[in-house]
Amino acid sequence: HYDRPHVGKLCEKAGMWQRAAEHYTDINDIKRVFKNSHQMAPEFVVEYFGKLNREQSIALLKDMLSRGPANVQVCVEIAKKYNDELGAKELVEVFE
Repeated sequence: HYDRPHVGKLCEKAGMWQRAAEHYTDINDIKRVFKNSHQMAPEFVVEYFGKLNREQSIALLKDMLSRGPANVQVCVEIAKKYNDELGAKELVEVFE
């Protein structure tokens, strides 16, 4: 039995943020890992949003933007790539 959350926690402890993110499905775990998104490849961060549903994506974008200007550029890239899926109105609200 492969325990994804347990492996995710081990990856977090080792500072392997991208690997940890790949193991989680719960938005609270994902948000916790993405506190370190500045240490992840921007391409990974953008592509990761393709695995999330609309609600998770909006919640994670809000969380990332609340952490300061370091994430703004990657959040803009996410909004550009997934604007059809996430909705223009919702994205405008996230960036306000």
